Amino acid sequence: MSILIVLSIVILLLSLLFLGLSIAMILRKYTVRGTIISIFFLILAVKYLVFLYYEFSGIPVNITIFISGDLVMIIALLGFMITR
Repeated sequence: MSILIVLSIVILLLSLLFLGLSIAMILRKYTVRGTIISIFFLILAVKYLVFLYYEFSGIPVNITIFISGDLVMIIALLGFMITR
């Protein structure tokens, strides 16, 4: 197994963990911030599931575009957190 696949699996599991935590935060007290965070981690989890599917299917993935998309999402989330 390549190091990229192992790293993707770890990031996928972490994003699912944080998705569960943010959903628990929404259920305890409904907040817009919790909703945005849970949507962010849901998108991240689905993105890495698709990446793992492509990787195991043998379809090449442009990792530069993949990582830059993550960076844009993280910067947008941080910007949202700072402005709130």
